Amino acid sequence: PSAKNVAFIQTHGKNDAILGYDYAEKLYETLTSNGMHGEFYQFSGGHEIPPKAIEKISQYLRALVR
Repeated sequence: PSAKNVAFIQTHGKNDAILGYDYAEKLYETLTSNGMHGEFYQFSGGHEIPPKAIEKISQYLRALVR
């Protein structure tokens, strides 16, 4: 309950062989169903952080400090 209305960003590769994509979807569902709000950026890669994900995270952080 103390995390209600907390913003977040989550990124995950659809082809992640280390941490399956299903777990990422479940995490997103858990966070949002408990009152948190955020963006889930999914990409076609694996267990990595591609430039587009870094861009999304940067946008998220910039919005927090405005």
